[in-house]
Amino acid sequence: GTGASPVMGLMGRNGSDFSAAVVGYSLGSKKVEFWTDVDGIYTADPRVVKDAVLVKDMSYEAAMELSFFGSKVLHPKTLAPLASKNIEAWSLNSHNPSARGTCIGRGPFESEKNAGPVRGISCLKDCAMISVSGSGMKGRKGMAARIFAAVSNAGISVLLITQSSSEYTLSFCVRKAYANAVQDVLKNEFALEISSKLINQIDVQSDCAIVSIIGDAMKEKRGVAGTFFNSLASRDINILAIAQGAAERSISAVIKAADGDMAVRVVHQFFFNTVQSIQVYAFGAGTIGGTMLDQIGEQQKALREQGIDIRVMAIANIDGMIFDADGIVLENWRDQVKERGEKTNLDKILDFVKETKPLNPIFVDCTASYDLPERYIDILKAGMNIATPNKRANSMSMDFYHKLRKTANEMHVRFLYETNVGAGLPIIDTLQNLFKSGDRLTAFNGIMSGSLSYIFGKLDEGKKFSEAVLEAKELRYTEPDPRDDLKGTDVARKALIIAREAGMEIELEDIQMNSIFPPDFSLEGTTEEFLAKLPELDSYFAEKMAALKKQGKVLRMGASIKDGKVSVGMLEVGPEDPLYGVRGGENAFVFTTARYTPIPLTVRGYGAGAGVTAAGVFGDILRTVSWNVTSF
Repeated sequence: GTGASPVMGLMGRNGSDFSAAVVGYSLGSKKVEFWTDVDGIYTADPRVVKDAVLVKDMSYEAAMELSFFGSKVLHPKTLAPLASKNIEAWSLNSHNPSARGTCIGRGPFESEKNAGPVRGISCLKDCAMISVSGSGMKGRKGMAARIFAAVSNAGISVLLITQSSSEYTLSFCVRKAYANAVQDVLKNEFALEISSKLINQIDVQSDCAIVSIIGDAMKEKRGVAGTFFNSLASRDINILAIAQGAAERSISAVIKAADGDMAVRVVHQFFFNTVQSIQVYAFGAGTIGGTMLDQIGEQQKALREQGIDIRVMAIANIDGMIFDADGIVLENWRDQVKERGEKTNLDKILDFVKETKPLNPIFVDCTASYDLPERYIDILKAGMNIATPNKRANSMSMDFYHKLRKTANEMHVRFLYETNVGAGLPIIDTLQNLFKSGDRLTAFNGIMSGSLSYIFGKLDEGKKFSEAVLEAKELRYTEPDPRDDLKGTDVARKALIIAREAGMEIELEDIQMNSIFPPDFSLEGTTEEFLAKLPELDSYFAEKMAALKKQGKVLRMGASIKDGKVSVGMLEVGPEDPLYGVRGGENAFVFTTARYTPIPLTVRGYGAGAGVTAAGVFGDILRTVSWNVTSF
């Protein structure tokens, strides 16, 4: 093509499109087709948002806004002559000519009837934000005119403008390449005011991006701006400045350039309510963790049909660690860990998360580790939710307990631990809802160990204590060393968690531990030595059971909370007590509250086994979906 002079040259971006638009305008065409390498205009850049949807129809105005803020399908200047004569512009794919494409026209369109208020999301990168501020700005006529005249005279275009209501600060965005030039121009323009300290030094924030939502129907829907900003907050994306067009066709937010792609993905998730995604990073793939991964694998297809795309991005256990940005195939995950697993490294996983920027990541700790929970703060700060049956974090110091929750709130992520207390039983969520609604705990009794429930239930049937313990061990109800169960430490941790949920400021060492063993019985020695000594306890427990039987009572092992004190030990309960019939691995939680009295709230069910615990963790994982769903 040629310009003002008869010298041939490249027309550059928009040159051929604009020429086609001018020809169509001159001929009075009904439509002009623009053949590109994509099927049309999408709700977002499909290279950034994999499930972006093709927009069938779009108004001239919305298309111009979308193009201005970063979409490269058609240039705004191309559309202007066509819009003036209501000539349709069709964006079509030369590589896929059978695709419908996108029609840009006057509207309204039939396809818009069931569409949401937002038609597209764009991100304009490589921007810089310039801020002019100072006491000399307020009430001074012509300040804005001087700023933009100086920038315009330098041949630089302004992308976005925003001003504080106090008139103290005026900010605007330009292309990053022009930032230094704009700063120099404004320093010269306001040299006197700067030297007199009426205006501060010209501030430049480089490496910015402008993420925008565009749609003709935005002005007809309430809450669009709120949803836009909430979506960014949900991934801890800080907004530097905002701007909205008077026609209410676009809302823009200036953010850090590094957050650009993540911003587009999360905003798209909120507005288009496409498939909800969960990215799982599983640490601990043993009995509980392995069962959970198998359950996820079995349910993936069914969940996709319900609009939930759950993918396991990383698996780590004692054999090693594997991760995949597209999700691990779970049919043979155990073999994959053994064959290609590298040394487990949490920091490498956190780097992987930072690099891939998943939309809804959740770290699942199915280990019994004492050290890993100490890294939960780092995991939350990486923008990850946490779900865990590991009781360690919630039974550490009160200072750590509060810090964990504070960090989760600040990062807009969730710390989920329903399985800390009752495996798959709904204990934590039930308590939280009670207390949030104003109820308060006055007393608690509970059997919170499936293994101890089984052992003491067998004593009711006349079994010897030693036989009951060995039988529970063979069934894998107890830990490899049954002393870990019989000492009541695990029960104490669960009782501590319940007490803290009820608002008690209490440490683990504050719990009164009443041993089930007689004072002269030694717990020292190896596991085998301890098991060999168990028959020495048979007569001790037989006598207790016989005495209680005469009173119509039974013996249970559990925890109590009363008058601000927590205790763990043997409980003597009669037929009127909800704990009386609990046995065979069952758990039971009896809450007496200000509202649930004199008849307490009782939650009872199977509380032992990998299946129910894994299902409880799986349930916590799925709870992150509703955390991120918004629908228009």
